[in-house]
Amino acid sequence: MQEEKARNLAWRYLAYREVSSYELFSYLKRKGVSSSQSQKIISELKEKGYINDRKYALSFISERKKRYGVLRIKRDLQKKGFPREEVEEYLKEVNPLEEKEIALALAKRKMERVKSLPASKAKQRIFNFLRGRGFSFSLCQEVIAELHSQFDTIFEKE
Repeated sequence: MQEEKARNLAWRYLAYREVSSYELFSYLKRKGVSSSQSQKIISELKEKGYINDRKYALSFISERKKRYGVLRIKRDLQKKGFPREEVEEYLKEVNPLEEKEIALALAKRKMERVKSLPASKAKQRIFNFLRGRGFSFSLCQEVIAELHSQFDTIFEKE
């Protein structure tokens, strides 16, 4: 493929949203651009500041931590081509207390939707919901324990 056409593909893809270098590389590969051409284009874009993987990852974490736990964010970043070590470094930005508050808020919202169920089933659904959102097992247990007093008053007795 011509280099100018490949470069235009990259610019068009970058126009939609911020992307990681791996995402752009994968996109160009799907469009038939050779690996060497893709690497060259990505290097040029990085030099000019149009692609910044660190900035992208921190922005991604900042946005996602409002709805998801660290485990989910970690998995999603690794799917986007970030090495495990880099992901671990970026995730140091997430405050564990803030993560717990978010999990608690999500659990309370979920409680409203499952309050007609027996307490044990509702607790299990909330636990599974939080695990699916990427919160750790221990954090999910903490949240359920913290909500325990509310379960007795809100949920039907079994």
